Amino acid sequence: FFGTSPHRLGTWPCNLSASLAWAWRDPRGRAAQVMMGGPVIDGQLNIYVSSVDTVWKFSKDGELIWTVSNLTQYFGLVLGDGVVVTALHDGVVIGLSMASGTRLWSTKVGPGTGEDGGQFGYYGGAVIGTAHTADCVTDGDLAPGYNQLVFALNSSDGSRLWEFETDRALWNFVPSFAEDGTMTFQDIAGGVYRLNASTGGVIWRGGKRDNATWTDGGSVLGANGIVYAVSSTGTLEQSPFGLPGHLSAYSFGDGGLVWERRLEQSVYSWPD
Repeated sequence: FFGTSPHRLGTWPCNLSASLAWAWRDPRGRAAQVMMGGPVIDGQLNIYVSSVDTVWKFSKDGELIWTVSNLTQYFGLVLGDGVVVTALHDGVVIGLSMASGTRLWSTKVGPGTGEDGGQFGYYGGAVIGTAHTADCVTDGDLAPGYNQLVFALNSSDGSRLWEFETDRALWNFVPSFAEDGTMTFQDIAGGVYRLNASTGGVIWRGGKRDNATWTDGGSVLGANGIVYAVSSTGTLEQSPFGLPGHLSAYSFGDGGLVWERRLEQSVYSWPD
């Protein structure tokens, strides 16, 4: 199972008490940006960082190499085949040259992407993300965060590979990939899915199907062949009230429930 990067900026444990090797701050001021996700690092240890309106590339020594601005985005970045990929709020996914930041392609995947900080996955030359469907538009306005379409694009040219519509909305989409070419993820109610990452074909869908509940947490795939998912017993509006939640374990093979624990508080994070 994937999850550990072979690239490192130093040995572990790092000396966190030492002074920083370098630091960069937006010249517009500390309050000018909301950062989207964490940095991504290529094979030469160059660092790519994104905010709601800009993508930057830095060398490992902190030199600013290029900047692409005037964007409106709520997705993190993903790297693949010499391309930096991100999604814009209007439902357009763009591929930027890792070398220069030049826009290489753009593909419309839906009426918009949610303001939820979702992340792309990358598998076998495909970038996999989420977008709104037409059902998520009311009187011309998008429902924030409510992506319900999973899509895959060719990272080289942005061409469509497959699409899949979930039973419930997705929030903070972070897929897990297995060595057999499949992927797992969950929706806001705790529904869990396993798809073929190359075709989008459904292997199984399971987990909870309560249409009223909401969590912005996600599932993880363990090396033991278990998919761990989280859920709440309340709606988005009830999330501050401390209602109970669940941690559930499902079989990677068939999606069957292995065990479940009821918790005193709802879960709005990822199992670790």
